Amino acid sequence: EGVMDRLGMDDSMPIENKMVTRGIENAQKKVESRNFSIRKNVLEYDDVINQQREIIYGERKKVLDGENLKD
Repeated sequence: EGVMDRLGMDDSMPIENKMVTRGIENAQKKVESRNFSIRKNVLEYDDVINQQREIIYGERKKVLDGENLKD
């Protein structure tokens, strides 16, 4: 049995309550903030991996071009 059934309300009827609306808005802000932090963290890792990739491919190019890698 759902919440709306327990309250004796129709499922299609919108819930209009300031406290409920505020709670949903606050929850949404928290989720958005958390997701932003996750995306920011992933971008930082991506930058590090990209730098490593550039170094590795630079060294690989030197090997393929026959350069001396002892320098």
